[in-house]
Formats: sequence, structure tokens, C-alpha cells
Amino acid sequence: MNEPLKAEVFVLNYKGTDLLRECLPSIVEAVEKSLTPCALTVIDNDSRDGSVEMLKKEFPSIRIRLSKNRVLCSFNDAARESAADIVILLNNDLKVESDFIDPLIDAFRNHRDAFLAAPQAWTFDGKQYEGSLSKMDFKNGILRAETRFQGYEAKVGAPGFTMQAGFGAYHRKIFLALGGFDDLYLPGTVEDADICFRAWKTGRACYYVPQSRVYHKGQATFKKHFGRRRLAAINHRNNHLFIWKNITDERIWASYFLWILVRPIYFLFQARPEFLWGTLWALGRLGAALKRRDQLRGEEHRRSDREIFKISESL
Repeated sequence: MNEPLKAEVFVLNYKGTDLLRECLPSIVEAVEKSLTPCALTVIDNDSRDGSVEMLKKEFPSIRIRLSKNRVLCSFNDAARESAADIVILLNNDLKVESDFIDPLIDAFRNHRDAFLAAPQAWTFDGKQYEGSLSKMDFKNGILRAETRFQGYEAKVGAPGFTMQAGFGAYHRKIFLALGGFDDLYLPGTVEDADICFRAWKTGRACYYVPQSRVYHKGQATFKKHFGRRRLAAINHRNNHLFIWKNITDERIWASYFLWILVRPIYFLFQARPEFLWGTLWALGRLGAALKRRDQLRGEEHRRSDREIFKISESL
């Protein structure tokens, strides 16, 4: 990728008038201070709560893109229409440091294999590290992405690889070549792990950039809309879909089948029916997951599943 690079920040909004008022000024300031030519667009997912009217009145210089509510998948069409080299995808519950953009862009200048550059994320009050240095593993039949893994405290200040992140800067052309976020997982969760796993598999890499810092309220809209139990069921459902779509390693499949027989008993004893709910829900999308799996057969895979998990273990 030749310099100079161009970037565009997309902020996804759904019924977030108050969140936008609280968070958007920091993003506007960062765009204005960035040394990288950078546009700013708010994607409104059919909010109907006054968000668009507020934006027009209080942030008249910001471009607004109206979209159907396809959650993170709304980023796909926006990225397709963008003229930027790098798209920075944010939620409406993020505020940022004024210098958060340029370190992310530098990751693409410094690493030819970069697919994602992910910032260091803190809780909204700035008191606790939240993530973006992420490990990914397959344990007890479940794919897990962890940001507060054992020993993370000593590593969060150092740049390097990360396995996935829910927001950050993406190489636009690679993002589109991978198909963007997959609507198989709607209304959401796991789609960010999915696209990053596929990027790793095709020989790309995801980078953690702690010099860039953001502050996150954390699934503010999701928790409010779905509630804890339904959100847990969605996570379980999408975990199954991820495996059915992406995993090709026979030993991982054997472990998965073993645990899928044992795990329901465990969750029943724990009085947590979300696993069963999610499993039955996933079966309704089995055909779609297998169709996606068949489509991926044409991709050139430069890393195996186990090679990706070994990279994760080294973090």
C-alpha cells in the first residue's frame, strides 16, 4: 500500500441520541487533529428516536448515511461506497483520545500483512482496561475470545498481534474481499471474531496498537434491547455457527462433538437453559452455515486452524 493513505471513520448508531451527544465530540476532535486525511460518517440504522434530527442540528458538518438496521453488517455497504484505504469502524458508545487515529494508520504503513489495527480499550470511566489485546482459543467445545487472560496486565502496553476486536481500523479492500461482517450471525456477536479468523487463515494479521486509546460503554444498546439471557443464547448460537462455517481441523471437530454431548447436562444442572436455547436456535441456521462453509472452499488458506490458535497461545 503506497502513501499517502486516506481514512474514513464510520460511527454506527441505533437509537443512541444521548450516546452520540456524549461520544461524538471526541471523535470529531480526533478527525480534525489527524495527520491522515480522514472523513467522518455516522451510519444511522433506522433509529427513529431523533438521532438524525439531532445530528443535523448539533453536528451539521458530519455526513449521515441512512441504513436499514443490519447491526454491524451496515458497515459493509458503507465500506463498499467509501473511497478510503482504511475504514475505522466504531460504535456510538465509544469516546476516543484526540490522537487515536494516526497510530492505527501507522500499523498499515509498517505491516504489509495488516488486516486490522485495534486500539487499546478502557471502560468508559477510564478506570479499567477492557480489551483489544485478545486471545482466541477453542476449549471445552467452545470458541473463546478473551481480553483479560492470565498475565494480560504485563502485556497491554506493548504493541503486537491481537486475534480479533469488535472495533478498530480495517484494510478496506481486504474487508470487502472477505465479504465484510457476515449476516449469518445477526443480530450480532461473533461476527468480528469470524472475519478476523478468516483474515488470519488467508495469511493476513491483526495488530494491537496500544498507542491508540478509546473508552467503551460495552454493548450498551445490546444489553438494553435483548437482556442478559437472550444475549447469552445468541452467543451460544453464534458459537455453533462459527464452528460449522469455519473449522476444518478434524481434532477440533472431534472435541466439539464430545463436548456438545456433555455440555447440555452441565448447563441444566446450573439452571442455565441459554445453551440449549442457543443450540436449537443454531440448528435453524445450519443450512445457511453449511452454504457459507462451501463458499469458503475456494479461498486460499495459508494457515490451518491449529496454526492460528498457536499464534494466539504465543501472545
